[in-house]
Amino acid sequence: GSAGGIGTVFAANSLQVQLPHVGVYKVLLVSSFFLQVAGQRSLNEGPTCSHERGAMSKCIPWVHKMRSMCQLHNCTSTLHAAAGEGCGAPAKAADKGWGGQVGPTTRWSCLFPARSLRSIRAPTFVINSAVDSWQLVNVWRRFYRCRYDGTTGCTPVQVAHAVAQTNGMIDRFTDDLRASGALTTPGHGAFITPCNEHVAGMSANGFKYYRIGNHTMRTALGRWWAASQSAPAADHTWLSCRLTAESGKDRPHHQCNPSCLKHHVKRRLSQECSCDPGKDTK
Repeated sequence: GSAGGIGTVFAANSLQVQLPHVGVYKVLLVSSFFLQVAGQRSLNEGPTCSHERGAMSKCIPWVHKMRSMCQLHNCTSTLHAAAGEGCGAPAKAADKGWGGQVGPTTRWSCLFPARSLRSIRAPTFVINSAVDSWQLVNVWRRFYRCRYDGTTGCTPVQVAHAVAQTNGMIDRFTDDLRASGALTTPGHGAFITPCNEHVAGMSANGFKYYRIGNHTMRTALGRWWAASQSAPAADHTWLSCRLTAESGKDRPHHQCNPSCLKHHVKRRLSQECSCDPGKDTK
C-alpha cells in the first residue's frame, strides 16, 4: 500500500514471469494512485504553500519533488525498462494534457500510475480514496476547514467553495484513473471512495465496512479476485460519489457516502509543508 504500490507497479510483470505455475496472478494497489500534479500538468504550476516557506525544500511543488527524487536516485532507466512502451500518453488523454510518449528527460513521470499502470499485464485492482488524506495535505496542499467546521467561523460562500474544491479533486482523480486504463482494461477494476483516509484498505474497519452501493470494500475485492481475468472492468468498478451541497445530521461535513463517517478511519497525516488552513477557504 501507499508508496509500496509504486514499486508494485514496476515489479508486477517481472514477478509474474518468475511464477509461471501460479494459477491466478493479480495485482492490488491500495492508496497508491498518486496524482502527477493536483489538476495541473505544468512543472511551473501547482500549490506551493509559500507562506514564508517557499524556499524550503519541503515546500517546492509536489511534481518537482518527485522529479528531483527520481533524478537523485537515477531511477529513470529502471522505470523505463520496467514500464517500457506502456509508460506514455494514457488512452484518450489528448484532452487531459498528458502529451505523447515520454522521452529521456521525462521518464521520471513514469512514477505516476496514470502513465505507468497500463504497463501491467496482469489484472489490477485499485483501492483508493479520491480525496486521499495524504494527497490532500501533501499533493493538493489543502485542508478545507470550512467543510468540517460549517458555519462556525465560515461564511456560506466559504463553505460552498470548500465543497466545490473537494468535488474538483474527486473529478480530477477519476479523470486520471480513467486515463490510466484502470476503468476500461479487461480484468481491471477499482473501488474509489470519498472518505478522508489513507490506506484504509489495510485496516479492519475500512476493509469490512466502507461501502459503495451493495458492496463493501471486502466484497468488491473478493468479487474481482474470483472473476475471469478477461472480465469487463465495468463489472468491477465502484467510483466515488460527489459531496453534497447540503450538510446536516444525516450528512455531516457534506459527505455523500455514509459509511465514511459511520466507520471512520483516522488517516489525516501531517503536512510536509504546512499551510494556513484558513487561507485555503477564502
